[in-house]
Amino acid sequence: MSNPSSIRLLGTTNNERGDLFTRLARDLFFSLGYDNLELDVATSGRELDIQGEHRFEPRRVTAECKAHAAAMGGGELNKFLGVLTRERKKHHPKPVAGYFVSLGGFTGTSVEQEKQSGDDAIILFDAKKIVAELQRSRVVVPIAEATERAGRCAETHGLVNAQLGEVELIGHSNGYLWAIHFTRNKQSTHLSLVHADGTPLAKAVADTVIAADREAGGCFHTLTYLAPIVVPDAQEMKATTLDQYKAWLGEECGYIQLDGLPADSDLSATKLKLEKLFVPLKAIYRQEPKDSSMMQEIDLLGIEMESGAIEAPAEAPADDPVVELDEELDLFDPTEDAVIVTESVGRLLARVNHLAVLASPGGGKSTLVKRLATAYSFPTRRLEISDELPAHEWLPLYLRCRDLRDRSNRPVLELLHGIAAFANMSEAQGRCFRTSVSEALRSGSALLLVDGLDEISDEGSRRTFAQNLRTFVAMFPNVSLVVTSRVAGFRDVAGVIAGTCQQVTLAPLDETDVRRLCVSWHVEVVADTDKVRAEAGELAAYIWNNRHIRNLVENPLLLTTLLVVKRSNGEIPPTRAELYSEAVRVL
Repeated sequence: MSNPSSIRLLGTTNNERGDLFTRLARDLFFSLGYDNLELDVATSGRELDIQGEHRFEPRRVTAECKAHAAAMGGGELNKFLGVLTRERKKHHPKPVAGYFVSLGGFTGTSVEQEKQSGDDAIILFDAKKIVAELQRSRVVVPIAEATERAGRCAETHGLVNAQLGEVELIGHSNGYLWAIHFTRNKQSTHLSLVHADGTPLAKAVADTVIAADREAGGCFHTLTYLAPIVVPDAQEMKATTLDQYKAWLGEECGYIQLDGLPADSDLSATKLKLEKLFVPLKAIYRQEPKDSSMMQEIDLLGIEMESGAIEAPAEAPADDPVVELDEELDLFDPTEDAVIVTESVGRLLARVNHLAVLASPGGGKSTLVKRLATAYSFPTRRLEISDELPAHEWLPLYLRCRDLRDRSNRPVLELLHGIAAFANMSEAQGRCFRTSVSEALRSGSALLLVDGLDEISDEGSRRTFAQNLRTFVAMFPNVSLVVTSRVAGFRDVAGVIAGTCQQVTLAPLDETDVRRLCVSWHVEVVADTDKVRAEAGELAAYIWNNRHIRNLVENPLLLTTLLVVKRSNGEIPPTRAELYSEAVRVL
C-alpha cells in the first residue's frame, strides 16, 4: 500500500493542536539528522520556523513549517527564500539546507518552480513525504505492518467481505496512530486504530481518540471500532508477572551495600533498605524568565532562586582531584538576567515529563534512580521518605547502561522487553510482561529510568543509544523519563535529546543533608542510641566547618567514604592527601 497523503492532528484546543504540530516538526527534523533544534513558534497560527545543525555533516538547516489545510503557492515559497538567503550569507561557507513543510501540500506551480531552481531549490515536504520519513526512521511502524495487525482484529470480529479502505496518520497526545478504515460497498463501516509501535488500541484508549476526532468534525464515531480481543485468563497472569518483576526490581534497587567496612566487621556485607540512608536530592537548572510575573510564580512555588551566576566555590589546589568534580558541575554560562533555580527532584518530576539528571561521580545519580524504581514499585516505601515524589501509579522500567554492553545499539523497546530474561521469567511470563510494558508505555503510565548514559564507553554506541532513546520518546510521548549521566559523557549526545529532556544538575549536599546522612549512617552501622546520634551530629558539624574537606562532603559518595575511614581509623585524617591515602587503604 502506498503512503497516505494526509496527517491529522487531533487536539481538543488550538494549543493542543499547536503542541502536536511542534512535536511533529521536531520528530521530522530529528529523523532527517538534525539536532540542537531551535523553534520559533508563531503565536497567531500553527506555523514554525526551525534552525538546527546536522549531527553528522557540516551543514545547518533553516525551515518553515505550516499546518494550514491550504496548499502553499509560489508567493509563500518566495517569502521563505528571502529568509533562507540571509541565513546562507550569514553562515557562509557552511551550507544551509532549506525546507518548507506544509501539511496542506503545495500547488502545482510552486512545485514546478522549485524543480527549476537547481541547487538553490527549497526542499518541499508535504504530508505524504512526512509519513514516509517517519516510517523510514521507525518513529512509526510501516503501514504494511499496521494494516496487517488491523486485519487480524477484523478477523477476530468475524468481519468478512470487507475491503481495506482509507489509511491516515493521526497525531494525538497518546502518540502517532494509524487510522485504518474497512469498507463495504465503497462505504467506510469499521475502524482500527494502531499505535506507532504496531499494537492495536484497546477500546478504552481508542474512545479518547474517537472523541477528539468527533470534536474536530471527523467520522470515527460513526464507524464500528475493531478492538483487540482480550483473553480473560491472561489478566491474572499479567498481575502475577508484574509482581515478580517488582520483586526482582526491589532486590536490584531497594538496598544499599555497606561496602568498604573492615573485613572482620559484621556489617561488611550488610544490605540496608535504601530508605535508611537515602537523602532527598535537589536539582539545579537555569531558567530565563520572560517577565517579572514568571519570577513571582517561581517564588510562590517555594523554589530557591539566585539571579546571575552561581557563587564559585573556594579555590582548591591545582592538583586536587576535587577540581575535576567542580568543573563537571559547571553547566551554566548565565547572563545577568539568568535565574539559577534549586528545586527538589520530586517537585520537578511532578511537572516535567522528561529529565536528564547530570552530576559528578558519586553525586547520587544511581541512588536517585534506585529510589525512584523502589518508590513506584512499592507505594508504601515511597511514603517512608519526605522527598516530595508525585503520587503517580507509574510502572518503573529500569535500564542500567553498563549492563547493556553489545546490546546498546538495539531499539529501546527491545531492551525493555528483554528485562524479562534478567528477572528469570518463563517464556509465558515474558510474553505477559512484554504486553504489560507495551500497555504502560502507550497509556503514559510508565516511568523509564535510564541510569549511567556515560557508562556506554564507546562514543558511537552512546550516540546510537541516545538517538534510539529520542525515537522511543517520539513513539511514546507520554512516557515519563529520567536519564542520568556524568556531564563529560553527556556532552557528546546532549544535542540529540536537548529538545526532549530538561537538563538539570544534582545539587551538592547542604549542611542539613550532611548531618542527616551522618546520623543515619551511624545509626545503621554503630547503634541507634541517643549518644550515637549526638556524636554523629557533632561529627557532621566538625566536617562541615572544616574548610579543607567541606567540598568533599558535599558529594554523597565522598562523604560516606570519609565516614568509612573514620569508622576504621577512629579519626579523620587532617589533610586531604592523608584522607585519600587512607580511603584507598581501607577500601
